[in-house]
Amino acid sequence: MTAKKVGADLDAMLERAFTDFHAGLMKSRGKWFGKERDCVNRFVMGHLLPACSTGQYLVRDPAQISIEMAVGQPKTVGTKLTANKDVVIWRDKFSTCWNSHLKPVNTPLAVIEWKVRHPKAAKQSIRRATSHDRAWLGAFATPPSQSLGYSVYLEWTRDWVPGTFVVARCMAGEWNDEWFVRS
Repeated sequence: MTAKKVGADLDAMLERAFTDFHAGLMKSRGKWFGKERDCVNRFVMGHLLPACSTGQYLVRDPAQISIEMAVGQPKTVGTKLTANKDVVIWRDKFSTCWNSHLKPVNTPLAVIEWKVRHPKAAKQSIRRATSHDRAWLGAFATPPSQSLGYSVYLEWTRDWVPGTFVVARCMAGEWNDEWFVRS
């Protein structure tokens, strides 16, 4: 399967999951409260796993999805061998980045990094809040890598209603800043 086909397949699955996630937040407006890890877990457990379980997409098994998993660090980003990432989507179930010598050699299909701004947090622009994630994801998703990077930004209003919800996607080193937008 070509990188373009993998990207289109992942995009379709993730668009479905992000759409359902946002709709669920809108239905629970003012009745569900969550910071970043809460939102990541709600998204993965309630929307991404069901989307991959339909059998329609390349990712067919829930065991291909990990939360807070180590991924090989791009050499241009830092000195550590790995970095833990919010959501990691693997080619095969039960995958890790490690080989038998505990060297990070396996690369996932995609990494999704989240930033969630709750009502009591300091106001920041989307660009500023996601700049570190975008730098990492951009290095991760630059050729020869065939992996994709997604940067998620969710901003709650004072009334705990989802305000800005933007997902930017990096594929082959190119960013689509408004790949998925709801407000």
